[in-house]
Amino acid sequence: MSPHQIIRIMSDYESDDYELEMEHQEMLDAQRNEMLRAEHEEELRWDLNEMWGKSLPDGFTLRNWERSGASYVHCFHTNTLSREMGKRGYGSLRVSPGDWKLLKTSAERYAKTYNVREEPIMCCMAEWYLKH
Repeated sequence: MSPHQIIRIMSDYESDDYELEMEHQEMLDAQRNEMLRAEHEEELRWDLNEMWGKSLPDGFTLRNWERSGASYVHCFHTNTLSREMGKRGYGSLRVSPGDWKLLKTSAERYAKTYNVREEPIMCCMAEWYLKH
């Protein structure tokens, strides 16, 4: 075997080792991200339970929240929206300033954790936490 062939075989092994190492690192990163997300989900559920006295609804309802087309204007009453956003609202929910801030914080955290739009989540949360 010539020295060039030996070098080529060694570089092939190094390349295979590098690819395996990269795959292993990607797997570790995916596991780490999943663990962080699970921690954020658990914290969110505990915090919501502490703020509202109940946690999130079942998975089917959450899926409907995430797919909802609800908007502030259609959910909240004019008194609430005019005070908070300077808009006219056509919905029936009247929310105190304190509850508005809690809803906003809750929806922001939920949207960040699950990577969804905040507005429909906040509307659905308002109905879930304030009407039930």
